[in-house]
Amino acid sequence: MAIEYRERKSKFIHPFINTAKDVICPQFYILAWAHKCNFKCSYCFLALTFRYENTPIVYTNYDNILKEVTQWLFKTDLPSILNCGELSDSFMLQSNQMLADLMDLFEQQSKHKLLFLTKSNIIPKEIEERIYTKKYNQTIFSFSINSTKVSELYEVNAPSPFNRLSCAYILKKHNQCIRIRIDPIIEIKDYKEEYAPLISVLNDFLMPERITLGSLRFFKNLPNFTIDKDVFKHSVDHSDGDGRLRIPFEKRTEIYKWFKDNLKCEEIALCKETIDCHKVVTGIQQKCNCTL
Repeated sequence: MAIEYRERKSKFIHPFINTAKDVICPQFYILAWAHKCNFKCSYCFLALTFRYENTPIVYTNYDNILKEVTQWLFKTDLPSILNCGELSDSFMLQSNQMLADLMDLFEQQSKHKLLFLTKSNIIPKEIEERIYTKKYNQTIFSFSINSTKVSELYEVNAPSPFNRLSCAYILKKHNQCIRIRIDPIIEIKDYKEEYAPLISVLNDFLMPERITLGSLRFFKNLPNFTIDKDVFKHSVDHSDGDGRLRIPFEKRTEIYKWFKDNLKCEEIALCKETIDCHKVVTGIQQKCNCTL
């Protein structure tokens, strides 16, 4: 896997606050320990965000990361999540001592949580060693999954969704906190039949703490920076709430309500959705993948 390693000169932590007023996305904090990943999903917004970077970047000044996180932990008053998977895949490296050290650091307090978000089916070895020995109360492991068909079409470099779920199940067996993000849901042909096996596994075996749903959405310039543009045919040429192109409102709410009716999870949320959509599907629900 081609990766560029270099030092970062700017700060590693910054708040995620750039949400349009008509879209619900509660504030969290981003840890920029890396940029991009090698899964290269067709719909990924990182292709636009980091359009001038050809390979994933991992920052090497680990001591500075740990120092900055330590300061953030003990100086940030409002209980918050530090998201390690917004700008890259949290498990993009099969060995990651720095993230494992962050898990230990977060256990020294009980106010804030560390979030790993991934499409990987491989737990970095240093993290795997730790979860076999203790429960990490301040770390959340979240897996981004999709139907097998959607993954085959638009997540071609990523492990299969059920391999990702097997990885999540290992963590669940060792008493770690598991969340699931089904995002972006794409209205392929017979989408209910395609997503049904995934729902069965979540209901009968994994039983995550929270499931967050999101549908295909993208800024209009994103297709200019992707190789496979076929996925964008599933949206429509209009914006809804924040300038992103989305599946039409009526169809979107129909899809969300079908998932909500069939998932047994007590906490079901929406990702970066409009207030009007929340009113129809969840009420004004502000718990989602990236919040406490």
